[in-house]
Amino acid sequence: MCGIAGIVGPGVGGAQDRAVLATMLEHLAHRGPDDGHVVAGDGFALGARRLAIVDVERGRQPMEDPRGPVVVAMNGELYDHAALRADLEARGERFATHADTETLLRGFVRDGAACLDRLDGMWAMAAWDGRDRTLTLARDRLGEKPLVWFESRGRIVFASEWRALAAHPDAPRLLDPEAVALYLLHRFVPAPRTAVRGVHRLPPAHRLVWKDGRVAVEPYWSLPVPGGPLPDGCATPADAARTVRDLLDRSVTARLAVEVPTGVFLSGGVDSAAVAAFAVRRERVPTFTLRPADREFDEGDAARETALALGTDHHEVPVDAAALLAGFDEVLTRVDEPIGDPSLVPTLLLSRAARRDVKVVLGGEGADELFGGYPTYLGARWSRAARAIPRPLRRLLRAMTPAGGHGNVRTSWLVRRLLDGADLAPLERHLAWFGAFATAEVAALFRPDARPAGVPDALLAPTRSAAGPATATGDDVDALLRADLTTHLPEALLAKVDRASMLAGLEARAPFLSRALVETAARLPARWKVGRKATKRVLRRALDGVVPPAVLARRKRGFAVPTARLLEGPLGDRLTERLASSRAVRELLDPAPARALLAEHRAGRADHARRLYPLLVLLEWSDRWL
Repeated sequence: MCGIAGIVGPGVGGAQDRAVLATMLEHLAHRGPDDGHVVAGDGFALGARRLAIVDVERGRQPMEDPRGPVVVAMNGELYDHAALRADLEARGERFATHADTETLLRGFVRDGAACLDRLDGMWAMAAWDGRDRTLTLARDRLGEKPLVWFESRGRIVFASEWRALAAHPDAPRLLDPEAVALYLLHRFVPAPRTAVRGVHRLPPAHRLVWKDGRVAVEPYWSLPVPGGPLPDGCATPADAARTVRDLLDRSVTARLAVEVPTGVFLSGGVDSAAVAAFAVRRERVPTFTLRPADREFDEGDAARETALALGTDHHEVPVDAAALLAGFDEVLTRVDEPIGDPSLVPTLLLSRAARRDVKVVLGGEGADELFGGYPTYLGARWSRAARAIPRPLRRLLRAMTPAGGHGNVRTSWLVRRLLDGADLAPLERHLAWFGAFATAEVAALFRPDARPAGVPDALLAPTRSAAGPATATGDDVDALLRADLTTHLPEALLAKVDRASMLAGLEARAPFLSRALVETAARLPARWKVGRKATKRVLRRALDGVVPPAVLARRKRGFAVPTARLLEGPLGDRLTERLASSRAVRELLDPAPARALLAEHRAGRADHARRLYPLLVLLEWSDRWL
């Protein structure tokens, strides 16, 4: 795992550019605490910070081809690099290290950007090819590793994180109103935008080619569309379950092939239990679970039962109220892009604790989006029935359903959300479940003179585009799964895990996101995944006999923290201060609606945490990072 950065363009390569790049890399030191290095020449300067995982002694980056002017830097891991290396050796390539970055270098020298199609892993890469003076940037298929860039004075500047770009003297620093509107809807900014005008995020599964001052961005892979031929060996749900089990087993094995200690994040749920179960077949891995002082948010007992059943070396990480509040403060001050998911806080606390014992950790990210694990998918199955209920009766049922208070997600809360969103279109209803503000509410948050054009209709465009190819099946769940896999997963969940783990100097890996497993799962019918009562049907069938039966029967719980209660106290005070002075408020937002929501929240009349916390993140971020 690493952080990469670079500057390419006319006149680049001298002492001044090297010094600027070295400063940029200093801001990525948390991503690569083991080493830092810069390679520069006529027209380019590439740099990397390294967290040494594979070929610890000789895998320094960036790597140069001694036979010609090709330089490569990579953030991430290639899990199939041994097979790729064998193929390249058979074609005459010779290797000086066992590092996967050298495999990428040799592949790029041989095949150029076409080599990207063969890579399986999590990675963001940069390659300068002096033979035709082109820069190629690319990002892995599901977006596990980040990459952002901007252009200035005929040059392109890129890095793993905004904090490194911000160290460049030409970095833009203006808020993008359209991106802010999208953030207020989603709780993240969908690629290719960022919240900074003129700074772009390379989308997952895309490559960027810069040559002669011109940028071209295009996809090199697309998620398979459901509704076509079933994957080989998946003629029935039982066949599909066996295939899924085998592919996940192989994926976990590939991600354990490291030279450093490795563990597993273990919650009380199905996904992490599956990863741990396959891992302990190879070695007795340590597992890590948070134990919050607030019992309502504690899955520790369930995780302990799973660990005992699997025979892991289990570690429990206690978190009291003071540690939790300190975690919020660190996230609000150190995370360099607005990510409005408060579970980033416990992910950071768990990552920091795990880093004391391991350097790599495996998690269950991606399983919900691949196999239909969220209650929202059940909501899609029941939405037609909810719409059939007359509106007056719907209002009565909603009034009779308990609101649920400021705790973890309860069934009553889910029922209320289903009734509230019954009349919305499927994608808009889904966003209302996942996001912060509804599309109709976003416009009211802006000052009239700063309101972006096209709101609210334009807010749905990224999700409609992402879901589009899957709408042809006629099953709403297909479209929702595809939208989540291509937007919510990379830009919210994987971004959260990347930032939290990297702040702790820990490499996080997601076995569910192997290319073979993703392409297989994406082609399975939605009805095999989500029924009217059960989620993850084919995955649960695949894990029968692999994880304890009690785990398979557990209801999904989010990785939650008592954000709502903290917004009644110290986080609410913090938001009040920002609403009075924040740059985002001065330039774009009307503070009055937010103040009204906060007053209602603190009075206990409603739980507005899903709106207020992302707003606090945005205001803190704009003041600290612009």
